[in-house]
Amino acid sequence: SGDSDALCGRITQALDLQRRYMPLTPEIIIQCIEYFSVFQMESTQNDGSIFGKVFESSITNALSSHVPSPLTVDKVFTILGKIALQGHKKKKYPITDTDITDVISAYIKDYGGKVSVVDFVNCVLNARIMVKVGDSGTYKFCNNNYLAYFIASEICKSKDTQEVIACLKTACFGIYSNILLFVTYITNDQSIIDALLNAAL
Repeated sequence: SGDSDALCGRITQALDLQRRYMPLTPEIIIQCIEYFSVFQMESTQNDGSIFGKVFESSITNALSSHVPSPLTVDKVFTILGKIALQGHKKKKYPITDTDITDVISAYIKDYGGKVSVVDFVNCVLNARIMVKVGDSGTYKFCNNNYLAYFIASEICKSKDTQEVIACLKTACFGIYSNILLFVTYITNDQSIIDALLNAAL
């Protein structure tokens, strides 16, 4: 029918636009179709927010079978966001063992609980979210889209409008445009949206 053809066309176009951000495996394509079918009638959802959900879901799926107790996927997401933003702000990348330990220590101080640095590192390595760089005790994200996503997620969680404006001013360099893309996919916060609109004018 015409509705089915239109939906297929919309899904194909959205996937084509997003192919540089994640591999279009059969699993990813199925997730996109499921999200489109669930959210197609909701005016609050657009292709970008659906893509953001699929991208986040692909990371969750990668992590879920590698997260040892008492770690959770949510804790790993939060720590990865803090690691990514700290490295970004300090312009220190790849990330050292010491940086990871410092972020986890700060996380424990702020949120409580126990997080083993060894378990965390093994989890993100086994899930192929991060990779070890040689034998120097440094790590980087497996691809720049993961890095950009986690920077954006932490910017959105902390409502860091100054960092949004800084990214906007340098959007034509490095991964700044990808960070902004993910910020727009992730955020529902009016202060971040206002910062983007005001800085763009």
